[in-house]
Amino acid sequence: MKKPNIIRAALLAAFLVSLVSFSFASGRFPTRVISLAGLVVNAQTLSPVESAQIFDAEGHKLGTTDKNGYYKISFNADKPGEIHFELKIKKQGFQSFTQNEHWGDLGDTQTIMYFGLRATNEKSKSFSSFGDNHDLSYSNVLTHFDKVKHERDFDNKLETAKAGNQNVLLQVDGKFYIVDNSGWIQLNSDKDLVSIDNKKVVSADKLNGRVKRIDVTGMTPIESSEAKFLIHTK
Repeated sequence: MKKPNIIRAALLAAFLVSLVSFSFASGRFPTRVISLAGLVVNAQTLSPVESAQIFDAEGHKLGTTDKNGYYKISFNADKPGEIHFELKIKKQGFQSFTQNEHWGDLGDTQTIMYFGLRATNEKSKSFSSFGDNHDLSYSNVLTHFDKVKHERDFDNKLETAKAGNQNVLLQVDGKFYIVDNSGWIQLNSDKDLVSIDNKKVVSADKLNGRVKRIDVTGMTPIESSEAKFLIHTK
């Protein structure tokens, strides 16, 4: 009496296997939806940029910011494997900004991304920053923007500290950092021991007399009895 049910189950399983095989053979994969929201702001003043347009790599318009600089867009990732995409933000009076992303093999994904555009008459650098990835509402986007403001304030202070010198050790707001031309690492104090090219160990307060920032090719914390940080130079 149970044979018909067994036969139906076997036929259904075979059909599903055939369907999946056909989908892969014909190049069709499950489409994943990427949802993004955030703010587009002036990179220097952090004020909202209204009517900034967002395009994909093929030049298709994905969305436009409102009077608050807020945008919310969605697009499909219809290729298998890791997710690659490009966004380009344009606004008259500002330098266009391109963001290239390479994510893992994810399913439907949503996240917050903030963009700062450089006005053509200003010297500030364009930037991008990620926020919370659960709630894409304007209120949540605005709340998490406080973190971006803090980051930009620190970056501006760091750039000021770097101006006119090639120092590797800098002090900002009473804290010490070792820096190169693209990043920074916070120290516990200026007496932390730093290895230079795994050859010589000095306290951080001696770095500025021995290494120039332009010569630093990499920095990293290390677990060593001799030093807490490692600097690579040319």
